[in-house]
Amino acid sequence: MLTTDGLEGMSIYFRKHCDDDEIYIPFKKNSLEKTMNANFLKKVFSIYKFYRDYKKFLKTFQTEFLKDNQKKVGTMNEAVKQCINSKNFKSLENFKRLPWTKDILMKLK
Repeated sequence: MLTTDGLEGMSIYFRKHCDDDEIYIPFKKNSLEKTMNANFLKKVFSIYKFYRDYKKFLKTFQTEFLKDNQKKVGTMNEAVKQCINSKNFKSLENFKRLPWTKDILMKLK
């Protein structure tokens, strides 16, 4: 079953099927697919097993996405608090895991 932890989930999924000749494993030395491009996506979505598992993943995606976004909000909140307390806002320039905007979240529904 495809996990919902984003890229980690895809990695686990592909490792699970590494001996399956029907599933294309990208980015390996002996793989024909070195990039995740349209050609790769056409091939992998034409495989019934992958398509079926991806549909299962999509059923849980919204919940997982919102949960992850809440974590991002909490992490950013703590970072801002630390900056306020230390009166040093320079560290926010390197903050990478920004939460999604409400506009984007509403489009997801």
